[in-house]
Amino acid sequence: MKGLSLTQLAEELERQKAAKRDFMANTTDVRVIPNEDSPTKLSMEVGRTNSEIFPIKQHAIRQVGTRLNIPAVYVDRLAESHPDLLAYNINKLFEREPEVRMVRVLDNNVRAFLSDKFRPLDNFDFAEAVLPKLVGMQAEISSCDITETRMYIKAIIPGVQREVKAEGVFFGDGGHNQIHVLKPGICMSNSEVGAGSMTVQPGIHEVHCSNLMIFNKNAMRKYHVGRRQTNSQEEMWEIFTDKTKKQSDLAFWMQVGDLVDSALSGTMFEGMVADCEAKMTGTEIAKPSVAIKELPNLSENEQEGVLAHLIRGGDLSQFGMQAAITRFAQDEANSYERQIELEQIGGNIIELPSTQWAAIAEAA
Repeated sequence: MKGLSLTQLAEELERQKAAKRDFMANTTDVRVIPNEDSPTKLSMEVGRTNSEIFPIKQHAIRQVGTRLNIPAVYVDRLAESHPDLLAYNINKLFEREPEVRMVRVLDNNVRAFLSDKFRPLDNFDFAEAVLPKLVGMQAEISSCDITETRMYIKAIIPGVQREVKAEGVFFGDGGHNQIHVLKPGICMSNSEVGAGSMTVQPGIHEVHCSNLMIFNKNAMRKYHVGRRQTNSQEEMWEIFTDKTKKQSDLAFWMQVGDLVDSALSGTMFEGMVADCEAKMTGTEIAKPSVAIKELPNLSENEQEGVLAHLIRGGDLSQFGMQAAITRFAQDEANSYERQIELEQIGGNIIELPSTQWAAIAEAA
């Protein structure tokens, strides 16, 4: 299993809370300079009279490029081979198209370049809001991690489960139908650096093979949008968490806790189980090696791995395809983030209408 233990997650959140800094500055007071020791061979100087210089990480320099309409492939190429030329282009555009931006720094590296309306809903506060809810439900934290762009927490509720017989799909002895034991699960994620919304997604955990399929239907999202932050007296200022902000965010975090309650409610779980049961029958895959190529967002190596699990499992239903994808995600995804994406692809397969699934299953 990839990721961190819950103790490691808590320790890292505490560490990052103490190590992070946020600045607001007009781009006329921001400069990008070449730096061979930086992750992107570039650093950012923030401010004029009391400036500070920080190496820039890839996600942040790509955000700079996106804001200035510089394609990511061009940003990556120049950052690698011609950082001085990229810095020149950025600085000139900063001067000619001035605006106030938020610069987020962690461990003395620029990790994000964001709008002045970005609302810092941080991972520490998110975990503080949702973990007590999960503890109250006696949930098992199945895995968690903090990547460069997102934090993830996955949990399973142990006290509720449903058994569903897969008609026509047999164990190795050929005489006993497979029984799928399903439990409610949840995947929660957040980005402090503008890589998507705060998200709470319900899921189904299959007990026998430890797979988790993550559903898009009934997912709940909160976007990091707030009021524009202004300070006309300063060219650059550092943002600190004040008492007023904590009070205003309190109601928000209570709403997030309510989202977790809803995602794990019995009604939602029963609906997902019914969806799974319905997809255990219907159009079966005619040619597995062809059907795999009809699936979106899988690399060639991933297609081969999923195909191997599909054939080994012997279940050629829509549910069986989902199971092959989520099984592949457990051990063979090349990163924790990719594991989550594959589990979401598995959920998407279950959510496909029967006509779309038939087009995949009957592909020739």
